[in-house]
Amino acid sequence: MLCNMQTVCSNKQILFNHLFKNNNNTRSSFKNCRFNGFMSSKKAHEVTVLNEISCLLYDTGYVTHFVDIGDGKGYLSSLLALNNQIQVLGIDSSHTKTQSSVHRTNLLERKWNGFIKDQTKRKMPENKKKTLYKQVTHFVTENTDFEKLVLDNLSSDTSKVGLLGLHTCGNLGASSIKIFIKNPKMSALCNVSCCYHFLTENDENNLEEYYFPLSKFLSEKNFKLGRNARMLAAQSLERILHKSEEPNTTNFYRAILQVFLKKHNFRHFNIGRIKSKCCSFEEYARTALKKTNLNISDNELRSMYELYEGDQNAFIAFYLLRCYLAPAIESLILLDRLMYLNENGIKESYLVQLFDPIMSPRCYGLVALKKIG
Repeated sequence: MLCNMQTVCSNKQILFNHLFKNNNNTRSSFKNCRFNGFMSSKKAHEVTVLNEISCLLYDTGYVTHFVDIGDGKGYLSSLLALNNQIQVLGIDSSHTKTQSSVHRTNLLERKWNGFIKDQTKRKMPENKKKTLYKQVTHFVTENTDFEKLVLDNLSSDTSKVGLLGLHTCGNLGASSIKIFIKNPKMSALCNVSCCYHFLTENDENNLEEYYFPLSKFLSEKNFKLGRNARMLAAQSLERILHKSEEPNTTNFYRAILQVFLKKHNFRHFNIGRIKSKCCSFEEYARTALKKTNLNISDNELRSMYELYEGDQNAFIAFYLLRCYLAPAIESLILLDRLMYLNENGIKESYLVQLFDPIMSPRCYGLVALKKIG
């Protein structure tokens, strides 16, 4: 039976009331901050929520410091350090992103007082800034020695580490859950995943390296989704319904172009995103086909479009019907992870809607806690 994700997960405020009911923390608010030029409104929304959760975990003693996997440009980590004076180790597999994070954080530090209206509550000694947030380049696996990474870069205290992940791509979201379960000194997990189409699924010839399904329940059934279903899980039904618009014309153009490419034996050609609004199918196709050596006339392109032009309404109906399945598939992926946490003895684990789904479509996060010491 299909269901909306909202019927199977906790509301953020309900979770906060349950876990942190004795805490009156207010210091995590960014209402007085102006981050123009340092992050988009979408990113600011996401960082504000995860900052709030992180501060509550820290203030209530669940964690002593954080490790942010897939740290990227350090949007969340830098603010946890600068705004809340919490130690964070940011890890990313890309050296370029790590260096970008270092540069961005240095710039943010220099401009910090200008972002905060109430500076008396936010300023910190200069000698503490450099010790609160460290960035390292490292390709993370379940076998990564996180205790050594923390000892070498951040703190002599490796107990009660909180594991953060904001939009961990593909396998990294599932890998983060395995890492949390495996490491006895990791006391809290807060993970929001994305890019489900990059997930490695169960393959009978490669059973050691799959990240869906995780749970014993689905694994025993040899359950598979397939790439098309995983691609669909990343669609945003909320945004489509909110806009109350038909799919962009380029979706229809892309479908026709796929037929055209198949005809010319380009079955797996990667077009990528065409950002400009094309006024005709011919213009769209010309832009998309720049990467090929195909010598195609405008007449052939126009004939191809005219052949399928009458199917546009049917395409729109199919597109919308298909999008209605997206929440069910995303629910299945995330509930599999929640079940995996429970199967491994992590009873304090929750699936939570963290973000506004219109502003941030990948809005569901897994929050899990271990009692240590």
